[in-house]
Amino acid sequence: MNHRKLGRTGLDVSEIGLGTELLAKKQPVDIVSNVIAAAIDSGINFFDVLVMDPAFLQAAGMLFQKYRENIIISGHFGIGIVNGKTTRVRKVNDAITSFHAMIDNLGVDYVDIAMLEYVSEKEYPKFIKDGGLVDAMNELKKEGKARFLGLSSHDSSVLSAAIKSGTFDVVMTQVNAACSNVPWRRAVFDACESANIGLVAIKALLGGKLFIPGKKVRIAAYQTGTETLDIKVPPGITPVRCISHVLAQRGVSVCLVGAQTVEEIQLAFEYCTANPEARDDGSLVALFSR
Repeated sequence: MNHRKLGRTGLDVSEIGLGTELLAKKQPVDIVSNVIAAAIDSGINFFDVLVMDPAFLQAAGMLFQKYRENIIISGHFGIGIVNGKTTRVRKVNDAITSFHAMIDNLGVDYVDIAMLEYVSEKEYPKFIKDGGLVDAMNELKKEGKARFLGLSSHDSSVLSAAIKSGTFDVVMTQVNAACSNVPWRRAVFDACESANIGLVAIKALLGGKLFIPGKKVRIAAYQTGTETLDIKVPPGITPVRCISHVLAQRGVSVCLVGAQTVEEIQLAFEYCTANPEARDDGSLVALFSR
């Protein structure tokens, strides 16, 4: 597993990281443990935590505690449990309480990155005001509960403002073949590299919808990062080619995969040993260039 710098944080992150959102949804404790263990064994050291379910956090935490010195945890801020479900929480005190609960349930003292969860264009001005969520994140950083600050968004204006602000060390957004040639997205990628901001790529595999040749699929706008697309899947598209495409984009530090099984971890890991032909993303580029 190769590593890259996560922008100005200086952290060495594995090229492939594990996004745990899908893993956290109704998965038994043993599956959670097995998948995270397989990820660590394969060389993955970057783990993104979004779902705040205590049972999941405690199961993940057993592995995170064991390997804490060797892994990097991105924990989302501005999200919590409401009526038994993970949902966004935007009141400052609620967000702080939820963040501390996440750390406590994981059994760790801090996360490496506090990631402001899914910020819309309408929300961003509120969050950066005095006494807003960003001030709260900075306090958590001062308290040693987070080493660096990040922001997650699908919106070009929010991402651009965050990069220029000097406040955030990392941004998280969609990077995949469906959006990598969209001008404003390329501008965001370029800006991350120029400003030395870590770029965490999500939706790299487009929900696995491209791995069933001949099937007509609908890829949602939140996955493509642009618009909803209806396509017929051509043969030859693989996780390796999707990951290769993402990691070839300027500015990308780490490509998250949302593996739910050990087998899916192994499929992602094949990228590390794949030859140039297996990594060739030409079929992907052609599919979304039509």
